[in-house]
Amino acid sequence: MLKSLFFVCLILIACGTPVENTDPPQQLISVDTKESLAPNLYVSSRGVVYLSWIEVVEDTMFSLRFSMLDNDTWSEPKEVASGTDWFVNWADIPSIVTYDDVHLTAHWLQMRSEGTYDYDIKISQSSDGGSSWSAPSVLHNDGIAAEHGFVTLEAIDSMQTRAVWLDGRNTKGATTDSHEDHGRGAMTLRSAIIGADGQKSDAAMLDDRICDCCQTDMIHTGQGPVIAYRNRSPKEVRDISIIRKNDDGWTESTTPYHDEWEIHGCPVNGPALAGGRGDLGLAWFTASEQQPKVRFAISSDNGQNFNPPYGVDNGNPIGRVDLVFWRGMYYVTWVEKVEDRTILRMRGYKNGEMTPPLDIVEMSPSRRSGFPIVVASEDRLVIAWTEVTDGTTRIRTMTMIPT
Repeated sequence: MLKSLFFVCLILIACGTPVENTDPPQQLISVDTKESLAPNLYVSSRGVVYLSWIEVVEDTMFSLRFSMLDNDTWSEPKEVASGTDWFVNWADIPSIVTYDDVHLTAHWLQMRSEGTYDYDIKISQSSDGGSSWSAPSVLHNDGIAAEHGFVTLEAIDSMQTRAVWLDGRNTKGATTDSHEDHGRGAMTLRSAIIGADGQKSDAAMLDDRICDCCQTDMIHTGQGPVIAYRNRSPKEVRDISIIRKNDDGWTESTTPYHDEWEIHGCPVNGPALAGGRGDLGLAWFTASEQQPKVRFAISSDNGQNFNPPYGVDNGNPIGRVDLVFWRGMYYVTWVEKVEDRTILRMRGYKNGEMTPPLDIVEMSPSRRSGFPIVVASEDRLVIAWTEVTDGTTRIRTMTMIPT
């Protein structure tokens, strides 16, 4: 068994709620922020860590902002956009990505006037490191008032960003696809490339029937993009699927492991991908056989096949998984109920062995606490989550060095 992990905590924003008895102790640094939620993290090709979030400016006004990690301090926040007609919730969060720290792409969700759950994915870009932003455009081209969201953006290079998202155009009883009855009424998975000029290309429908509101994830490998998402069979089995793009185009979807989780509704619990040295890691939540589980599996052929999964949790997980690869080891994070507490936990994996679970931070059991995010820079891991205190939400971040 690998040695137990020790974590040196370097930064917390606005005072978190660390689990007691961590060794060495966590050092907390407070930053004055207003009510905020929906944190997200991204690391550029140069290793710069970006934190984005939604700040509540007024009761009905929201602002998408971001900062960059400079040593042990977040930079002065910059605003991407703001609005009073945004669709804001705990699970479907905005993002900012960049390849070269000059050209940035951001997304958020904006309501349509037609219905409560009719909203568009808005895209804006910057060519000066985020000091100024283009007028927003709509990512999808259907023009139908429906649900569009759960976006994953990944920078391909300095001039291109790939997007994958859940698209509900067919749920409104109409389809813009070439097959008139193909996928009618179901949520679809779609992808496109956004150019530096804002133009979209390589648009494709990847799956015509998927789970309605689980997060997606994507990673670019040397052999092309790999996408993970929660599928949905006609019998309401909602297991995790993988779809890849190679020289011949998009592959058919495959299921790494058949949990056979039959559930008549969306669990709002998407998968996570990370790339290692010649392999690919996948983490996910399931509750098949009425038993909640967090699982982790490895592929050595770019996601075509996965080894049998490892059990990760301690018996009572909520899910909300994330995954990162850093210095030869995968790290899985997830949220778990422990007696009367809700804990963010982490386990490492290397060479067929998993480290003992480590409690990172105590969280609110409320859905408003959102989905913790973990990324890896060159010299540390960075984690972000939402803390709920007396009905108010504020983002927290922590940096950690496993040794």
